[in-house]
Order: sequence, then structure tokens, then C-alpha cells
Amino acid sequence: MKYIILIIFSISISINTAYAYRASKITIYGQKTFSANVLIANKPKEWILGLMFIRHLDKNTGLLMIMPPAKVAIWMKNMLMPIDCIYILNNRVVNIYKNLPVCATKNCKKYYSDTLVNRVLEVNAGIAEEYGIKKNDKVKLNLN
Repeated sequence: MKYIILIIFSISISINTAYAYRASKITIYGQKTFSANVLIANKPKEWILGLMFIRHLDKNTGLLMIMPPAKVAIWMKNMLMPIDCIYILNNRVVNIYKNLPVCATKNCKKYYSDTLVNRVLEVNAGIAEEYGIKKNDKVKLNLN
């Protein structure tokens, strides 16, 4: 039984890290300019998985979910590290959740967007604070 659970866990990790994402660059003009190389998630399955089971992100990397405009929520289920979550509509930051903690229970808190968004950026915890990223900051996305 332990062997089967280990196999299922290994498969879920390899699926999560084997997305067919394309790499792109995002820049947010906060108090300091933040630029990051991001993987693009543009399918519902990819949005659901997000950064689940990822143990480490390099400092200037992240995951950018691109979707049709909607009110959305994320949760920290199966996350292995805290993150900052930046909600974006077109080319402006509309909401930020800083230093979201890992959730180790079945009932993980959901973090809702205040308004419609069409992009959600997940980066290492502390990035929003370090770069002074705030609501209404301009965002530039260079799709590769």
C-alpha cells in the first residue's frame, strides 16, 4: 500500500513539473522594478495545479496564469512553500496577497480576487514587499 501511494505521489509531481508551459517575461513597475521569467499556464488544468508540489523557485521566477476575465480564488493546498499572489487585470495590479502560508489541512483558506482578473502571478513570498508592488502598478508581459 505504501508503495502504491508513493507511485501516485511521484506521478503527480512529475505531471506537475512536466507541463507544456512556455517561458515568458513579466515586469511590474512597483517602487522598484521587478522582472521575472515566468512559465505560462493558460489551461484550466494548469490553473488548478498552479505551483502545487514545487519545493523551490529561483528568486526572479514564477508562474503566470492567463485566463478569460473572471473573479477567481487560489488556495494553498499541496503547496510546499509560501508565495505572494498578485492578481492582474490587463496591464494593472488589482490585488495582492503577501506571504501566503502553506496549508497542511483539508480545509485550506481561499484567497479571492477583489475584482475581475485575467492573470494571476505566483512568486516567492516576500517579492511584493521587497519591490514595493501595490495595487494599480503597471504590468508588462512579453510573451515568447
